[in-house]
Amino acid sequence: MDTVYAARNLVHPVESADVAHVVAGELAHRVATPPHTVHLHVEDLVSWVWPNRWTAGHRPAYLDLRTNAGTTARTLQLVREGHILAKHRVSHGTPNRSLRVPSGFLYAVGGGDATVRQR
Repeated sequence: MDTVYAARNLVHPVESADVAHVVAGELAHRVATPPHTVHLHVEDLVSWVWPNRWTAGHRPAYLDLRTNAGTTARTLQLVREGHILAKHRVSHGTPNRSLRVPSGFLYAVGGGDATVRQR
């Protein structure tokens, strides 16, 4: 998994020098080639999906997504290069309402990027 660092107390650098030293050490010892990352893109009626990136082999437990327009489309599709990898029925297509999709929808992703769309 990626590590996120937050900078703090930049006005008084002496107070945070020990933390900066630890962060610098971790960054210096990172592996040059990170593990393969799966990116999930959106198109058509889907405005965003979370998470949209994860390390291969560590699939998330679920997806949260939102549509950007009211629709009668009730099927989510997982697509790669025009081929449908998986489908999932959804209960609504109301704009700006979250939809939670179980991780089983993602089994077909395997490695490589994919796109979520609603049809």
